[in-house]
Amino acid sequence: MEPCDTKPIPIDRAAVVLIRRFGDDCAVVAWQRAKTCMALGEHRAAAEWQLVLRRLLNVYFVHRPHILH
Repeated sequence: MEPCDTKPIPIDRAAVVLIRRFGDDCAVVAWQRAKTCMALGEHRAAAEWQLVLRRLLNVYFVHRPHILH
């Protein structure tokens, strides 16, 4: 496991980067990063990754009926 970065991360930017890089797996990656930070005792970093995960779930995975068909 890599140590977590202790600088604050911009939540929206992190979400966009994860969506572009990992697509449908972006939430899994954010969850893994949050768990890794928690395991390393980096509670602030884990909380930030949980915010990124929440943002991903609200933006990327929300149902948008007007966009489909």
